[in-house]
Amino acid sequence: MKRTIVVLVVLLSGLLVAVGHGSPLTGKRAFEERIGGQDNFILREKFRGGQRACVIVRGDHEPIVNLVLSVYDAKDQLVAEDRGGGDYVAVIWYPPRDALYKIKVHNPGVDHNVCYISLK
Repeated sequence: MKRTIVVLVVLLSGLLVAVGHGSPLTGKRAFEERIGGQDNFILREKFRGGQRACVIVRGDHEPIVNLVLSVYDAKDQLVAEDRGGGDYVAVIWYPPRDALYKIKVHNPGVDHNVCYISLK
């Protein structure tokens, strides 16, 4: 009986780990992008359906600005957005199917901001 329970726990744990690690179809990655003052950086990325999709942006804090991160679907409808204020913004959503999404980072500051963008 104990073996059966242990085997079930291990199998369920593995399943939860597999389901909880969604990513862009091109793979997880991080990169740096310089975004001018009052400007937008736009990226189009295809994410795996039925799995967690995540975009995280961190500004350079020189100075701290209220970044805005928005994600739009193929019909240009807003899917997720973070207007939290400050140099850290992140969104998490669950795409219903493999699809292309538009990711927009807005720098409302008057000077450029070096942003570190992570796609998971």
